[in-house]
Amino acid sequence: MINVIALGSRGDVQPYAVLTRALQDAGYAVRLLATRNFAPFIASFGIDYVPLDGDVQALLHSAEGKALMKTRNPVTLAKGMSALAAPLARTATEQITAASQDTDMIIASATGAWLALNVCDALEIPMLFTLLQPMFAADEYFSCIAPQPPFALPGFINRASTNLSYTGFWLVVRPVLNQLRHELFGLPPMPRLGTQKPYLNAKTPILMAISEHVAPRARAWHKNIHLTGYWTMDDADTYTPPAALVDFLAAGPPPVYIGFGSMQNDDPAATADIALTALAQTGQRGILLTGWGGLDAAALPDTVYRLDATSHHWLLPQMAAVVHHGGAGTTAAALRSGRPSIVVPFFADQPFWADRVYRLGVGPRPIPRRKLTAATLSAAIDTALHTPDLVQRAALLGRQLNSENGTLRAVQLIEKHLP
Repeated sequence: MINVIALGSRGDVQPYAVLTRALQDAGYAVRLLATRNFAPFIASFGIDYVPLDGDVQALLHSAEGKALMKTRNPVTLAKGMSALAAPLARTATEQITAASQDTDMIIASATGAWLALNVCDALEIPMLFTLLQPMFAADEYFSCIAPQPPFALPGFINRASTNLSYTGFWLVVRPVLNQLRHELFGLPPMPRLGTQKPYLNAKTPILMAISEHVAPRARAWHKNIHLTGYWTMDDADTYTPPAALVDFLAAGPPPVYIGFGSMQNDDPAATADIALTALAQTGQRGILLTGWGGLDAAALPDTVYRLDATSHHWLLPQMAAVVHHGGAGTTAAALRSGRPSIVVPFFADQPFWADRVYRLGVGPRPIPRRKLTAATLSAAIDTALHTPDLVQRAALLGRQLNSENGTLRAVQLIEKHLP
């Protein structure tokens, strides 16, 4: 039995639901452990599912969660996330332990690994560490959970940024984990430093669900780090869109998609007004995806369609451009669509992906959420739609990403290392 543990927003959970389904299709006994608010979504994958207590949506919508999405300091982010999640950590650890008694391997996301480490140590189960972001120090990348510098920095500064941000993050969450280790399992405390060392060995691979075309492998990364490509399941052939949406798409030129996923807006009506004004100023039709951000508009013009949920694989290739928050999963879907991306990052790893989009030349300069106005969004839409080289590069990158099968590659690597 394989347990796959994924904690976070929908963008954090969806790739692991895809991986769980792929392992199941390959003949393995496997189940996904994720918070219970994703139960309806996970049910659509037809996989075994163990619900965990907790609701990331509720945490992000709390006053503390809203404040965290405004921070630019990774240590402050770590402190805030640790404080928010601490009350749930004990219950989730107990539930993971109970569900892992018959488990041969735990596959953990970056967020799930913090709790899985304790369980694996207590039950002597091997853990396969996986990532949606390049979290290991490298000359080529500034820390992926920090605001990105406006210009290239020397390699030693990039390495230091990652080491410092993750050391700070670890020092914040370590007391919570050590308390659980002692009280639940009677285990000795984890070390103050060097938390990445257990992963960096030649015996167990580290899987990054990232494409080499988007964030190429760093020269200094250990040989057991594998960039598999994105973990995606193309549901375009099975998704049934609303008839009204099909009619809207057929009624005019490709619209601009605007949606911010699980990000919470302090004033959803104001955000919707920014989007509507920018669309009007650029003469574009639009689709507003509400998501958790609660984008709202009391009365929409005929040129704008409001959508609560959709298949990115089906919808985004039919867009003229994609405006999004830069979450790892949404960025992957937007880039695979072959359409220009306009990224409005909020926090965490989103500025990193926004920077990658810009440096790859497949989107205009990112617009930090605090700088989002109708004027900045209008200018970005105009740049995205009317820069031929940018449009061509986005289309080429989309073809390259769609030629990969990151999910299959991940399954093949896991198969080689099952106990």
